[in-house]
Amino acid sequence: MASNTGPENVQPQPAVHIAQPHEFKTEFHPCSGREPLLQAFEEFDVALEMLKEPPADEAPWHPFHSWGDFEFSEIALEAALNQGQVDKLLSFIAHIAQGDTHITLKNEADLHMALDNAAAKLTLVCLLFFCIMRYSSDCLDCCLLVQKT
Repeated sequence: MASNTGPENVQPQPAVHIAQPHEFKTEFHPCSGREPLLQAFEEFDVALEMLKEPPADEAPWHPFHSWGDFEFSEIALEAALNQGQVDKLLSFIAHIAQGDTHITLKNEADLHMALDNAAAKLTLVCLLFFCIMRYSSDCLDCCLLVQKT
């Protein structure tokens, strides 16, 4: 038995006429300070609206008091610093700003070099391994002793 549901049996649908709106109303976000814009269909063009430069923000770091506060906050969050670490780092930055101390490290490579130099000055630890064999009637045991010098 043949089926009548194949593509060759599909009837063409009549064209649907979609009425174009006569007027477009664009409402901007309340913080933009812009009035609603009414445009006829012929004038409405999304691409032209997107090409307009947004108004320059004189203080893009707000609600922070300064750009420095914003940057510090961003770094502290990325590093997942806890309260004690944040307080200690801010105190250190304040000492640097007041001229009480200075820092010569410029990057991570400088930090690693300083840490390697500090490690080289520490007392070296030498591990010595001794193996003592002892015999018992049913097995041979080996004990390792570690001595730090």
